[in-house]
Amino acid sequence: MNRSVLVSALAIMVCALLNANTIVAEPTLELGDEARFQGIWFMAENVINGYKSTDRQIKPWVLVVEGDEYNPGAGEQSVDYSFRLDPTRTPKTIDLISREELDRGRVYRGIYAFEGESLIVCRPLDSEDERPAGFSCRPNSGLSRVVWKRKKD
Repeated sequence: MNRSVLVSALAIMVCALLNANTIVAEPTLELGDEARFQGIWFMAENVINGYKSTDRQIKPWVLVVEGDEYNPGAGEQSVDYSFRLDPTRTPKTIDLISREELDRGRVYRGIYAFEGESLIVCRPLDSEDERPAGFSCRPNSGLSRVVWKRKKD
């Protein structure tokens, strides 16, 4: 094979590899899960022990997430938690740590997922229970599954 043909072929391969690396190396801008949690959310669905709450029951509920504070509430009733996430697990996990006087420090081990502008959180009703393996919330499961919709500006 002619030396100039070989050099040309090698140059073409190097350029192709450099272009491929440039395309692959482009960073993607994606918010981390902690950043995606931040803000105000409205309750869209609530299932407790397999029983779905009515629209009237869920309408007043709002979730405010600011920093590591996770505070669902309705009217004068609110609950105060801090939270930790582990988005590397499957399903992704959330630990809700109670800041309430009666159960301060208790950890509710749950799971979460984002679907578009919705946040789904499933957790046991009792802090002594294990983290759920999935989002199914059957009768007598001891689980609560809430779907939150992000407040639009």
